Amino acid sequence: MESSKYIALALIVVLSQLIQLVLFTTGYSFHNCIQSQFDHNGFNCINREQTNISALVDDLPNTTTFLNISKNQVLNISSGSLSHLKQLRNLRIDCNNLTSISNAFLNLSQLESLNLSSNQIGKIEPLAFRGLQKLTELELSKNSLQKF
Repeated sequence: MESSKYIALALIVVLSQLIQLVLFTTGYSFHNCIQSQFDHNGFNCINREQTNISALVDDLPNTTTFLNISKNQVLNISSGSLSHLKQLRNLRIDCNNLTSISNAFLNLSQLESLNLSSNQIGKIEPLAFRGLQKLTELELSKNSLQKF
């Protein structure tokens, strides 16, 4: 009888440790994004097959600093869809179906790195990057740019 109590207690301890291990090694999952296990202000929204960027990012906290929206089917970035992410420093929207860029990055004054590669971007509006004073890295390779 006494040994079965010890076994039960040992199982509880082991299960408790497994639960803690899972919680600390995997990120919290939002509606369409997964919080990075290494950076609690980073989120990955990869391979979600979304065409609407708002559906991917609406529930993300305004403290987000890193956002990866790669390998979706995003067609456009509507004005204001990212505006609540004022602390964003690194944004990846590569490998999507974007065809043009307009004023999609309003209020992202902290943005330092923007990856728009491997889309179908053929047109970028003249003021598309207005207000991005801290932007030091812009990746536009593998697009269909005719005129910038």
